[in-house]
Amino acid sequence: MRKLKELISINDRGMSIVMIVAITILLPNTVLKGLGIPSGAKACLYDVYIGVGIYYVSRLLIICALFYILYAQRYNFSVMMITRHKHIYDIWKRCVKDLAILSVAISVYIYIATTIAGICIKRKICNWEDETSMCYSVIHMPCELTPSFLLISIVFILQTFTIIFVMGLIMLAVWWITDK
Repeated sequence: MRKLKELISINDRGMSIVMIVAITILLPNTVLKGLGIPSGAKACLYDVYIGVGIYYVSRLLIICALFYILYAQRYNFSVMMITRHKHIYDIWKRCVKDLAILSVAISVYIYIATTIAGICIKRKICNWEDETSMCYSVIHMPCELTPSFLLISIVFILQTFTIIFVMGLIMLAVWWITDK
């Protein structure tokens, strides 16, 4: 928690607020647009998690998150940091550690915002056993064993973290190689 607070305070609180506002504004719009839900199907919170994971995190949010991570990492390759750490691999380890911390924070915030928006807009946690559900329209039979809310939540957070972290690693590696 201390490291996250340090990352946010060092890297301009205004940019952190812009990132939070961007996620908060874009997420309900994505939920309201339908998330690829077939006509006639009624979505629930679980469907919102799936749709946000497919459409929102992988396409729209990754741009905002990677820009913020790059903004937060901008001083790590300066001459002062290189002389302070002696070895370039120590700087890389620090960058990856900071990336992991920021990825966890962004993933948890996306989960919280998705849960609040999904419950407020869709008003139902799971309807996969109904014939009007999105699950029924995809597999053409009711889902008998619905997963627990905890399991769906953990999978959503891990999926979001993995997308942001892996794309962040690729971005850092490209920046590492091309930065003069």
